[in-house]
Amino acid sequence: MPRSSKVSKAAKSKQNNELLKQRRNISHSDKKRTRCKVEQLDREGLLPNELFQLNRQNTSNRSRGSKSSLLAKNLEQGHKEDLRIREEAKAKKQETDNKILEQIEMISGFSL
Repeated sequence: MPRSSKVSKAAKSKQNNELLKQRRNISHSDKKRTRCKVEQLDREGLLPNELFQLNRQNTSNRSRGSKSSLLAKNLEQGHKEDLRIREEAKAKKQETDNKILEQIEMISGFSL
């Protein structure tokens, strides 16, 4: 009886093992997370078609960006706010340094 295939059994098992390894690349936690998401979407009654449309809308909205973020007034207000915060932090640091200096002077002045 002639053999139709010249591939050895070892080569076949190696190919099958590689296919199985490729299938195992999805982690167990990813499978659970995906299953939970699908179940939640099923409960909400969303169809896959609607999901694809929503996903497209969300990605297109993100890529456009907001036009108001580059307005000069917003930038100026943000700059003023940053300056105010920096000055407050600098004043608080100076106050802390002064208190520490006073305490060191009090400790050095006290002797047994």
